[in-house]
Amino acid sequence: MDELISIIIPVYNVEKYLRQCVDTVLNQTYRNIEIILVDDGATDTCPQICDDYEKLDARVRVIHKVNGGLSDARNAGLHIAQGKYVCFFDSDDAVSIHIVEELYRACAENDADTSVCYYQKFTDSYSDIDAKDMGHRICTGKDLISEIYAGKGEKIAFVAWNKLYKKSLFEEHGILYPYRKQHEDIYTTYKLLYHSKKVCIVEGEMYYYRVRSGSIMNSKFSEKRLDAIEARMQTIEFYRDQNEKELQKMAVNDYFGSAIKIYDESSKRNDREGHKKIKRRILSDYKKVWRQYGQLTQGIKKLFYRCFFIAPDMVSACYLKLKR
Repeated sequence: MDELISIIIPVYNVEKYLRQCVDTVLNQTYRNIEIILVDDGATDTCPQICDDYEKLDARVRVIHKVNGGLSDARNAGLHIAQGKYVCFFDSDDAVSIHIVEELYRACAENDADTSVCYYQKFTDSYSDIDAKDMGHRICTGKDLISEIYAGKGEKIAFVAWNKLYKKSLFEEHGILYPYRKQHEDIYTTYKLLYHSKKVCIVEGEMYYYRVRSGSIMNSKFSEKRLDAIEARMQTIEFYRDQNEKELQKMAVNDYFGSAIKIYDESSKRNDREGHKKIKRRILSDYKKVWRQYGQLTQGIKKLFYRCFFIAPDMVSACYLKLKR
């Protein structure tokens, strides 16, 4: 067990956090790694920090490119990655020193296409996990998708960064991250899991997700949040084309719930005209999806989603209270 593993880290204006991230990767207990730092046109000191790491450790490779967004940076790293396996870490996060070894061991010993671990959120500090305490289990990629939709995979989620993939999954199925889209993981991760015949879940919190106000997920509402709805529409169509009826039903429910949630978020904008425009767009798309796929919902959910047409403000407010 000594395959080369490529770790791709997109970098953009995170000088305050970048060293902590890269240091946790350099200190991995698994040593046969290449660390690809993709400077996505950063305007702070990140480009110099990346170059300093490349001089410090021969395993570090640096790409300097014009800004193209997180998706473009990940794709640039994928293009030059030489490992049989690949993983993505965000440059403002941190990881356990055991994460690569344990995820790789899980793939290699179980002949898995993908391995995943749990994650924990932190603001300033975190506690590294003891690798001896972790169990694991095996499932199909489709089973894991179902778990995530059902809320049982909350600490796994449709995110890129707590997973190790065979690089061939990207190559054989033509999977890339969508250019200039937010929520790029939602467009992509379900495809990688779907095409994974076997997934190993390592039951330990080895990825440390930093919660900060300037990150995409915690910044003020913008129209780009609607990418999350578009991605879910594409997911429904993907499962339809694969004739995966049960997954399609789950994806439809996920779409309606997400659209209602994002509608509520948009209503808190100070820009009233901007909200009206977004409101009209969400409702227009929602109605199209309802006409096509509303019959796939059932019971109380179906009634609730139908009521969104009649009183969207009230329904969206109630939805968030129920979710809490």
